[in-house]
Amino acid sequence: MRLARRALAGLDAGVTGSLVVVAWFVFHSWARGELWYTKFNVAAGVLFGSRVFQAGASMTTLVGFSLLVVVYSLAAVPAAWAVPQRSSLLLRIAAVLIYSALFHTLLERWAWPHISTYAPSYFPRTATVPAHLLYAICLLRVPARRRLLEDQQIVTSWQEPSGPAR
Repeated sequence: MRLARRALAGLDAGVTGSLVVVAWFVFHSWARGELWYTKFNVAAGVLFGSRVFQAGASMTTLVGFSLLVVVYSLAAVPAAWAVPQRSSLLLRIAAVLIYSALFHTLLERWAWPHISTYAPSYFPRTATVPAHLLYAICLLRVPARRRLLEDQQIVTSWQEPSGPAR
């Protein structure tokens, strides 16, 4: 049960972090003069190949958005083990920054080039470094979410109500 609570705390922080990251990607696209859905379409290249570079705002955009949200959400589950539960704020900040930097490096070295040879140019460091800093801030919520889950009573089995039947 403790493992499930820890994983749920990471997932909770990860969903928030993923939405912040995709919001940053939209802002970055707008700031560069690109269409808002460009990065989502490129992320969908895992499934659609090079067709994403010709797609407009379509199902490709929704698939790319969903992939980014799922990847960033699930990536936060291991963070529940990386972020110390009862420690100083400085240690927690260092832990989430290191975790986020490792995740950033994994995406930069493997994921973006794996999607397409052009994908790294759509996910430059000016987009991904601030996004991963925001993601790290969201991961700081993991210990608080974990404490909240531990304080709640989770019902694991059905109990018959007491008293006379009607």
